[in-house]
Amino acid sequence: MSSSNSPSNKPEQFAPPGAAPTTPEELAALPHDNGAAKLNGAVWTLTAIAGTFLALRIYCKFLRHKGLWWDDIILIAAWVCITIECALLTVMTSLGYGLHIWDFDLNNMSRLLVIVNVAGSFSVTAAIWSKTSFAFTLLRLTDGWIKVFIWFIIVSMNIAMGLSALFPWVTCTPVQMAWDLTVTGTCWNPSVLVNYNIFSAAYSAAMDITLALLPWKIIWQLQMRQKERIGVAVAMSMGIFAGITGIVKTSKIPLMLSADFADGVDLFIWGNAESTITIIAASIPILRVLIRDVTNSRRYYRSDFTHRGTMSKLTGGSTGRQSHTLVVTISAGGPLNSHPDSGRKTHDDGSDKSILNNTGAGIEHSRVAAALARYDSIGVKPPPKQDNRRRFKVFIDRINRREWAYFHDGIQPTLMYNRTEMTLYDFTQLLKYEFGPKSNAHIEMCTVVGGKDDDEGPVAARMRVKTTVLTNSGLLMSSAQRKKFEYARHMVVYFSDKKICEISDLSDEDAKSRQPSRVLGLPGLRPPPPPLPIDMQQFYADYIACINATKGGEEVQKFCKQAGVVHNGARLALDRYCRLMSSAFDAIEDLQFVAHTVLHDEVRQLLAVRIDFTGTPVRPFGGGIPNGKTVVFSELVFYWLENGKISDVLSIVDWAGYRTQLIY
Repeated sequence: MSSSNSPSNKPEQFAPPGAAPTTPEELAALPHDNGAAKLNGAVWTLTAIAGTFLALRIYCKFLRHKGLWWDDIILIAAWVCITIECALLTVMTSLGYGLHIWDFDLNNMSRLLVIVNVAGSFSVTAAIWSKTSFAFTLLRLTDGWIKVFIWFIIVSMNIAMGLSALFPWVTCTPVQMAWDLTVTGTCWNPSVLVNYNIFSAAYSAAMDITLALLPWKIIWQLQMRQKERIGVAVAMSMGIFAGITGIVKTSKIPLMLSADFADGVDLFIWGNAESTITIIAASIPILRVLIRDVTNSRRYYRSDFTHRGTMSKLTGGSTGRQSHTLVVTISAGGPLNSHPDSGRKTHDDGSDKSILNNTGAGIEHSRVAAALARYDSIGVKPPPKQDNRRRFKVFIDRINRREWAYFHDGIQPTLMYNRTEMTLYDFTQLLKYEFGPKSNAHIEMCTVVGGKDDDEGPVAARMRVKTTVLTNSGLLMSSAQRKKFEYARHMVVYFSDKKICEISDLSDEDAKSRQPSRVLGLPGLRPPPPPLPIDMQQFYADYIACINATKGGEEVQKFCKQAGVVHNGARLALDRYCRLMSSAFDAIEDLQFVAHTVLHDEVRQLLAVRIDFTGTPVRPFGGGIPNGKTVVFSELVFYWLENGKISDVLSIVDWAGYRTQLIY
């Protein structure tokens, strides 16, 4: 497109729309509003809001003692570009931008046009960098094909939009002709630039929406609570509003062909809004943590202190096997350990010290650091280490949430359940019957032993099952009364290849039938462990050997607290406690106590044991009538020790299994 030096022969794109008014009456009939105030007010307000969010984001990073990463630096650069653009827009309005062409002083045209091009380039650059920043954040959370796809978005979006920022400076030859009306030369057809800008803006909006949806797939793969997962995903999807803004901006791009400067005000406003909303959206995931910490600081620090205090007392133990006994010991730490680091967290999965002490330290450090960075970039705490105790808690949580479809992630396709081999499908159906859609039963942990830190052995737990039943006192269901009750449940879970392969699960059937309002709690205040820790493995082996040798005789008393033993809530003198065992030997011929699994926690002086019994009943016992058959049944029991002696016992015996074997 050619141009001459004469102002009367100025390029077509600078001509007023339609026929120029030739009379004062026609000129007076045209609109004479000024969009300068609207433009300045909108862009500076949006920039200030975005700057506030960005400042809070940076403050939150330093508050959490986290340095700035590339996504933060790029986002700051984007906000600087927006601020420069706003300053240029203010200069433009002082030259008459925002006025209609018939009110504009053409003497300011050349100066205005060069500033328009510069402001437009800064606007596009801000949009590029703000989107790139969020994409860099997602890169820290991804791997595999998703990471490659995000890199494709970054590169393609920078190329597509970068050309939009460049084209205003190369469309005319010589370059000065783009703003100097006195220079002659040639320019591209204006529709070429407009059409390309429509394409690049539409592509940018599509990538905004894509980047806003990607976090749902990424976050859903992270280990965190469902509520936390949804909250983080929603916070990271705020970029969808930037995509919507980009769509609106795209619809305004054809106004570039208008010679009336007032028509371009909306395009600059929506261009500014696209970048500022992207900055806000990229900051929300980090600010979400700041808001949570402020509103819940007291509860947060209390729970965090309790967690640290508990975990600082536990260190990794060892596993061993003697005869038919599986023994897992959790050794003492915390205050009993004189090492200067004993008061620190022992679950420091991501610290430099814990990683560099392992083989392949550099590789492991990089891997864990990268994983922790993923969680830090979205402002959430990384999940606990995936030991067997954690896997067990996930299993119970999935029962409570009725998330049966996820069982295959943590359970072997075939498993043993109370000595019966069954498929995962049959096991799931069994739990569905008890915890089905019409059941409101909920499992709560009381105490857990084993499966922690480096210990990959089994896990034992005493749990409380809470449920509600309807007691219909009238003819109509509306007259039914709700009755809440609880019962205890003991479980020992075994693992193979980090998946559950066997479960021993016993419920307090007597409590189920009586429907008490509460189950027995754990023993209260406990004395500290003895100054010289006992060998709890050997202690329990001697205890079981004594029971089998003396058939529950008085010699067993030397393993018990002299004041008596609290057995399932009842305080028993030692002779009565021994009679519990001797009566079983009297009723069951050739009875043998076999400690199948023993889990030790030296810090809490706690033993969790699965005892297997074999023998032939000769007298009525436990609700069963002898039939000459040999029976095999179990007991899951928790022992608490005081000064190396048994003081409290919570036990559940498989009486249902015992009686069943005497019926058939």
